[in-house]
Amino acid sequence: MKSNLSPSISDGDIERLNDIVKIVADLSFQLQLNQFLRQDKTIYSTLGPHLDERYGDIFIVFKREILHHPDANFSIQTAASFTNGQTFDRCSWFGPRPNSINERTELYNQSKLHASIPGYEYAAALQLIATTSCSLNRSPKSIDLQTILYDWTQTDSYEGIEANLPPRIPISYIDHIYIPQEIFCSLSSDAHSLIDSFFKDRITVIPYDGTTNPQMRPHGSQSKSRAIYQETVVKQLNARFSQRDEHSIARPIQGFVMTIPPSGFTKHILLPLTISQAFAQYRTDLSASSRDNTTFIYWQVMNGDMMLTLSSQSNVSGNTPMKSRCFICYIAEKPTASGDSYQEDASYLNSGSPSLHTTYVSSSNYAASLNTFYVGCNTDNFMTFCLEIQRSTGKITLSHAGPNSLYNRSTVSYTFGKTELDLPTLDFIRVSAGDQPVPIRNLMICFEKQTGLHPTADTQFNSVSAQRNTRAINQGRNIDNQIVCRWGKDCRDIRDPEHYNKYSHPLPANQEHSSRFDPAKKSKFSMMGNTTQNNAYF
Repeated sequence: MKSNLSPSISDGDIERLNDIVKIVADLSFQLQLNQFLRQDKTIYSTLGPHLDERYGDIFIVFKREILHHPDANFSIQTAASFTNGQTFDRCSWFGPRPNSINERTELYNQSKLHASIPGYEYAAALQLIATTSCSLNRSPKSIDLQTILYDWTQTDSYEGIEANLPPRIPISYIDHIYIPQEIFCSLSSDAHSLIDSFFKDRITVIPYDGTTNPQMRPHGSQSKSRAIYQETVVKQLNARFSQRDEHSIARPIQGFVMTIPPSGFTKHILLPLTISQAFAQYRTDLSASSRDNTTFIYWQVMNGDMMLTLSSQSNVSGNTPMKSRCFICYIAEKPTASGDSYQEDASYLNSGSPSLHTTYVSSSNYAASLNTFYVGCNTDNFMTFCLEIQRSTGKITLSHAGPNSLYNRSTVSYTFGKTELDLPTLDFIRVSAGDQPVPIRNLMICFEKQTGLHPTADTQFNSVSAQRNTRAINQGRNIDNQIVCRWGKDCRDIRDPEHYNKYSHPLPANQEHSSRFDPAKKSKFSMMGNTTQNNAYF
């Protein structure tokens, strides 16, 4: 072939074409291997410190939430170490090295962990302890967190924890950027404007020359200035992530997190965890598991217009319709204020095909529905929902959870007959969206009601308030018998109960005439404070 091209193409161009053909061939073989490793649709990254100088001087730290995306996963041992056999040489618990590449890649796929699967942190911790123990030739009992962090920074990044991330990552998932000062100053004014718009409080400039064209040095070989820069970044990250706010009322991320792309309910995203797998994990973790055959699915949604389906089919993807009847839970789009009128589309439960959503809506053909599901709710933030599935009876109930459940206690409920919908066979969960992207977070499968997501209201609130008011009035009458404290509202002993009961502390005329320390009002404020905590929980 080369001789046939020689008369019309120069020798230099032929050599360049030869190089291109080799590159394409190598990439084709790599793509085939990536398909075996299931990495052809994800972005390779390092979970933990990526400290090799040969890969650049800019550190980008992603938010932890990205690991909760259904397409994300990570492995303590890298894919390359499985295929080349190094994993089996240094990690005896994997057994002897398999002879075929296919067997090794299958073991790699089985070793992947997902942050949404209960118990993943224990599996990861055990492997980290075992790997560090082998690396340092020390007893597993002597391995603590500081030892793991030290060994992590001394190991080649490509021998550390491997993470596979979704192919498209929004800028909002970037948690922080560390950049050398010289590189930052060399950026254009337009680049600085963009950085100021997107990362104003999420970028740290560190005094260091840095380079945008790093040399390919062996691991561990680095300049002194780079070592200082790298150590500064590691110290800041360790200090930041070692701080835990145990009193924070913010709910930690649990379960799956994603933004469902709009598809008009034609594309359905399959969660990588089935109900039966979640139940098996639940029974493993708890020795005294619930005997009630009830499943609770919790999730948070922004704006609505989304669908959650349960089916017995695992291989449905893209535009392929579901052949068997499935369960459909549709959450309507949040209503918009339009003058004095209130218009809300129906949220419904049904059995059938998701592709017939438009038909169901136009004919109001549902098993159960409600068009006042959002009345009284705060729809400006994430809304929490609970789907209670009683598999033994066929009854399914959709309700609000979290703060909105205090203001709207209505439910959408229906009992399906076994011939209509065989609930025990519906094992696969999918989500889809209508015409707009729908953010979802904290989608989790439970087998006990999560009491923290079901705040209770005091139904006797009015009578208790009346009693408190009566006590307050009686206490107000006793103020006339008290001695006026000469220090008034500035008294330093006002918090002393004995002093408070003996002396009165009148406020100036231009202020309220009731003391801020009035016991009745203090009780009221405490009660309101608890309510505020419940609302801020999400």
